[in-house]
Amino acid sequence: MDRFIHLRKTPGTYVLVLEVIVGFDIISDHYSWYFQNGFYLYFGSAKRSTSTSLGNRLNRHFLREKNLHWHIDYLTSHEKVVLHQAYYKTGKKETECQNLTILANQFPMKVIKNFGNSDCKQNCGGHLAYLIDTKMNFNTISKVFMDAKWLEYLTM
Repeated sequence: MDRFIHLRKTPGTYVLVLEVIVGFDIISDHYSWYFQNGFYLYFGSAKRSTSTSLGNRLNRHFLREKNLHWHIDYLTSHEKVVLHQAYYKTGKKETECQNLTILANQFPMKVIKNFGNSDCKQNCGGHLAYLIDTKMNFNTISKVFMDAKWLEYLTM
């Protein structure tokens, strides 16, 4: 039984909370990035009610084994990365860029240039951000999302 069937036809935006345990490099056809240990937020969207619905997109991110297609796939499937949580908002109104801007007021962060934004219509710098505060922990991050009334996506 799929516990998340209610999101299967739902559009929306989401934020993944990832933790890099040990630093590593990713090299793609056009870019290379070094990921130092610490917390990262990935800002995504699923604006259709088909295969790119919120439920389908979030379920895919939590799969460890998958075809590596998007930049984020290289993180969510990496052995040195823990995907702790996803938070989401339903609807087509907000964009991942707007969410990043809003949350940048809550967390000191550095946007990872050219990561995950190849199809962005707002020409932003990237859709992945490193949380600069090294004292940040998962409970602190979760509290900010819960206080702002984001919905949690639980995989268990």
